[in-house]
Amino acid sequence: MNITENDILSLTDNSTIKNAKSICLKGNFIKLFKSKDETFFMGEYKGSGSKSYITSADFISSNTEPTLRCNCPSRKFPCKHSIALMYEILEQKEFTICDIPEDILTKRKKQEKRNEPKDEKEIKPKKVNKTAKIKKFKKQIEGLDIAQKMIENILNNGLGSLKNNSEYKDLIKQLGNYYMPGVQSYFYELTQNLDNLEKEENYNELLKILIKLNSLIKKSRDYLNGKIETSNVEDDENELYEALGGVWTLERLKQLGLTKENGNFIQLYFYIKEELNQFADTGYYIDCETGELLVKYNFRPFKVKNLPKDDSIFDKIENTNIVYYPGNINRRIRFESVNTKPLQDEDYKNIINKAIDLNSAIKKAKDYLKNTLSDDFILVNISFDKIGISEDKYILQDKETFIQLKNLELNTIETINNISPKYYNEKSCLFGRMFYDDKDNSVNIEPLSIITNNKIIRL
Repeated sequence: MNITENDILSLTDNSTIKNAKSICLKGNFIKLFKSKDETFFMGEYKGSGSKSYITSADFISSNTEPTLRCNCPSRKFPCKHSIALMYEILEQKEFTICDIPEDILTKRKKQEKRNEPKDEKEIKPKKVNKTAKIKKFKKQIEGLDIAQKMIENILNNGLGSLKNNSEYKDLIKQLGNYYMPGVQSYFYELTQNLDNLEKEENYNELLKILIKLNSLIKKSRDYLNGKIETSNVEDDENELYEALGGVWTLERLKQLGLTKENGNFIQLYFYIKEELNQFADTGYYIDCETGELLVKYNFRPFKVKNLPKDDSIFDKIENTNIVYYPGNINRRIRFESVNTKPLQDEDYKNIINKAIDLNSAIKKAKDYLKNTLSDDFILVNISFDKIGISEDKYILQDKETFIQLKNLELNTIETINNISPKYYNEKSCLFGRMFYDDKDNSVNIEPLSIITNNKIIRL
């Protein structure tokens, strides 16, 4: 069985990893078993109780993502015993050959049945209740009218009028009754940023939110009215569907043809941020075939404990099926499975070959960022000649074009200072987020990674 420590790290958190390693060091496994085909591993663990625990790892559905099971009383999944078993496999400990237990074979058959293609009758699109949908659209338009009046009141009375205003808070809550969580979240973001109103940069951020809200309300009203007039009630690829709070199902995205089979991808950067009462595990990827830059989010509400979380992936993700969410730039994706292998020199060179020149990237960014409902940035993979410092500013040069490197939110600039230029000033490219800074009306790049012929340097 060929697994890496990265495969194990992606399964759980640091505390579980630490406890699992402690189990291995103490030699708490009494017996270790594996099937002849090495698709099933099992361990008997002597814990503090009177009975031993039985933990297993079933690799029948994937080479690196096993189904983990344990009969211990822990509510944490995967538990420390399961992860400890994974480390025993990684260390190639001695396992006694055994038959696969009957209950595991039964569970495999059930899983195979669930994965079988559905017959034609089952995969037909669900029948949509047009009357109910149109009624919902009209209700959403009512909510948009309330939101528009709220914005007009804010503009007339000033942003300061929102502070400690219970009436506004009640209205924001009421928006939840109009099926518009997307619009509602903008208002929540607005009120949460009021504490530092006296700072000019925060004032500008609040104005940006208001501008986005106003644009979203106007475009959404036209979009919904168009739906009502044409009786076209199906969820479509229009990004306003999600902006209004619509939730895409995997089935519907596939019906729209937003899929790719057997693709190869490399993660260029990963980080976790907190936003609106949830963690957002954020990974940026490059499509090895097309060079398209993609984003994968995994949202974990603060109140829900022990949800699976994403992590850094340093290997190449290969022969993997993905589903796209609607959009043209910074497209969000979802992996149906993850199969990995170590990166090779040609993978790094391929990323460099897929990089575009700085001048083209700037033109593309300006076209995208002028849309008020766009992200605040555009992902870019740029070839460059050198990175230098001029008057305490980091400058990236590509041929005769220059651009300043600035922090957007991740404070990566300082890291560049700790990297010797010899590692990146020849045959390399820079991955980052290009954004517009309204303080000095300039387009800049927040650097995230530097890709050389043999490594990805994450800043």
